[in-house]
Amino acid sequence: MRTTAFLKAAWLAQFLWSTCVSGGGGLTKKGTPPTAISVAPTEIFDGNDGPWSSFSIQVGTPAQGLRVLVSTAISATWVIISAGCPASVTTCPDGRGGIYTANTSSTWKDQGDYELYVEENLDIVGAGIFGNDTVSLAASESGGPTLQNQIVGGIAAQQFWLGMFGVNPKPTNYTNFTTEQTSYMTNLKEQDIIPSISFGYTAGNQYRLKKVLGSLTLGGYDSDRFTPNDLSFTFAPDDSRDLVVGIQAITYVDESQKTRDLLDSSSGVLAYVDSTIPEIWLPESACAAFEDAFGLVYDPVNKLYPINSSWHSTLQSRNPNVTFTIGNEASSGATVDIILPYAAFDLQASWPKYPNNTLYFPLQRAANETQITLGRTLLQEAYLIVDWERGNFSLSQCIWPDNLGTNLITISPPINSTSSSSQPSTGSTTSENSSNTIGVAVGVALGVLFVVSAIALYLVIRRKKSRKLAGFTARKVELDNDTERPRYEVPGSQPLKSDAESIQLLTRPPSFTDKGIHPAFATIPTTVTISELKGDDQQSPSGSGYIRHEMYGSSFAPVELPATDRQELLGSSPEPAHLSGPSSSSSTPLMDGDELDVSPIAHASGVSPPSRSHGPSPLDRVASLRGLFGRPGYRRQESTDFLPGSPTGGNPGDGAFFSPISPVDRGAE
Repeated sequence: MRTTAFLKAAWLAQFLWSTCVSGGGGLTKKGTPPTAISVAPTEIFDGNDGPWSSFSIQVGTPAQGLRVLVSTAISATWVIISAGCPASVTTCPDGRGGIYTANTSSTWKDQGDYELYVEENLDIVGAGIFGNDTVSLAASESGGPTLQNQIVGGIAAQQFWLGMFGVNPKPTNYTNFTTEQTSYMTNLKEQDIIPSISFGYTAGNQYRLKKVLGSLTLGGYDSDRFTPNDLSFTFAPDDSRDLVVGIQAITYVDESQKTRDLLDSSSGVLAYVDSTIPEIWLPESACAAFEDAFGLVYDPVNKLYPINSSWHSTLQSRNPNVTFTIGNEASSGATVDIILPYAAFDLQASWPKYPNNTLYFPLQRAANETQITLGRTLLQEAYLIVDWERGNFSLSQCIWPDNLGTNLITISPPINSTSSSSQPSTGSTTSENSSNTIGVAVGVALGVLFVVSAIALYLVIRRKKSRKLAGFTARKVELDNDTERPRYEVPGSQPLKSDAESIQLLTRPPSFTDKGIHPAFATIPTTVTISELKGDDQQSPSGSGYIRHEMYGSSFAPVELPATDRQELLGSSPEPAHLSGPSSSSSTPLMDGDELDVSPIAHASGVSPPSRSHGPSPLDRVASLRGLFGRPGYRRQESTDFLPGSPTGGNPGDGAFFSPISPVDRGAE
C-alpha cells in the first residue's frame, strides 16, 4: 500500500516537472512552447499600383477566401466589400483580391461606420464598415490560426485597392477610450499561438530569379532571406509613426560610373517605414534630384511619375542601382545600405489610376517631414524585423540564392512578459532563454520537492488515522520466539465480564503517572473490565514499525482473560512506566458510557502551490456611409462616384467623415 502511494506521488512529481520545464507560462495544447509561424503567400501578384505578392486569409462563417497585403501600420484586417466594384467591371472583384459579404457571415457583429485614419498624414483617407468576425490565416506548414471576434473593416475606397492584414499590435477603440479591442497579433500571443508579438517581412518581387514570393513570419523571422547586420533601430516617440529610420544618404551610379547624391548630403531626414503604401515619399528637393537623374516628369493630376515605353527601355539598359544609407539617426551613427536595382522602381499602374496600364516610377513628393515614408518599394529588397514588445526593429539587405529556402527563427518574449527578440537582438534572445530556463528549473525543483513532501506527510497522517479496528477476542496467541525483547503482561481487574460488549477501544495515552497509571484510568469503576489491546497486526514482530505491548490495568489484582491461547505484546523495556508508542495529539481515552465511533474519518487536504491612443476624441458613427455602400435602411450620400473617394471637408451631415478608427495610444497605459 505504502509503495503504491509513493509511486503515485513520484508519478505526479514527474508530470509536474515535465509540464513546467517544457514551456513555463506559454504552452500549446501539445505541451510545447509556441514557435514562429510562416504565413503562406498566394503565389499571385496583385495590385493596381504594381505587382505585389499577396497573402491568403479567410473571413467569416462560412469562410470567405480573400487575398490581402501586409500593413505594418494598422492592427485590424481590411477587406473589400461589394460597394468597391461597379457591376459593369467584371474583373474588379478578383482584381481587388475578392469581395467580402458581411450579410452572409453568421459570425459578423456590426460595430458601425468609421473613417480610415491610418494614412491621414499623407492625405490618403477613406471610410469603412467596421465590425468583428472570424479571421483565419493560411500557414505554410498545415492549416493556420483561426481567431474569432477579430476586428474587420469592410472598405470600398480606391485609395486602398487591396485588403490589408495588419501586423501592428495597437488595440482599437470603436466608440470610446474605455473599451479596447485587442489586435490580431496580440490575440495570437495571448492564446499561445506565437511566442511573442513580433514579425519578419519582405514584400517579394517579380524581377528576381523566377519571381520571389513575399515572406511573412509571425513570432520570429526567416533567417534565409537576408544578410544580418548589427544595427538595431529604436521606436520613435510618435505612436502613429513608430518605425522611423534616419536616411543619411541616397546615391546612385550614373552611366559614366560616377556616384551622385540624390539627397542633400549636409543633412539627412527621418522616414517612416510603412508597407501599407507602395511609394517612397521624399522631400521635394530629393524628388527634384531623382527627376534629373532618371528623366522623370511629374503628373500633377494623378500625382505620379509616369514613364513612356521608350524611356523605360533606356532606363532598363542603364539599370542604375540606388543605395539608401540608413541609420538610427538622420546624420550620425552606424548605418546599413539597402541597394535597389532599377527594376524595383519599374512598376505599373492600372485602372482606376489610369484607364490603361501605365508604367510609373514609385516616388512621391512629401510636403513636410511627417510625410517622408519608405513604402513597399523598399521592402522588395529589404527584410524588416519588428519586435513590438522590446520596442526595436531592424532592416537588412535581402539575399537571392538559387535554392531559396526557409529557416524560421523564434523570437522569445521578454523576461518580464506575461505569457522573441528581433534580428538585432538575437544574442540577447539566447541569454534570456537560458536565464528563463534556469529560473524555471530551480523554481520547479523547489515546487516539486514541496509537493512530494506534502503528499508523503499526508499519506503518513492518513495511515495513522485510518488504522483498522481488528476483531477482538478473549484469547492470547504466543508470539514468535523473541529473546531480545522482554515480555510482560498488564495486570487487569476482576473478570466480572468477558463478553465483547465490555471491550472498549483505548488510544495510547500520552503519559503515565509515577505509579504507571494514567490519571484518566484511576477512577474506572470495578464493574468495568479493562481488556488487553490487540497489537498492530499490520507489522511483524521483527519489523521496524510500532512496538507491541500490553497496557497497564488498574490497581486491582491482575487477572488474565480465559482463552485457548495467550498473546503477549512486545514491550520496549521491562518497566511498564516507560511504555511508548505512536500517539495522536487529538486522541482521548474513552470512558465508561462512551460509545465507540467507528465511522470513517473524513480527511480534507489542499496544497496551494507555494495600449496608446492618438485619436483626439471618442469615435462617432457615420450613418451616411451605409447609404454610400448600398446597404438598405440608411440615407444615401449624394455622390456621382461609385467609389468613396477622399473627403474634401465640410460639416457633419454633408457626407464628410470625421471619426477615425483610432488605435489606442500605448503611452496612455
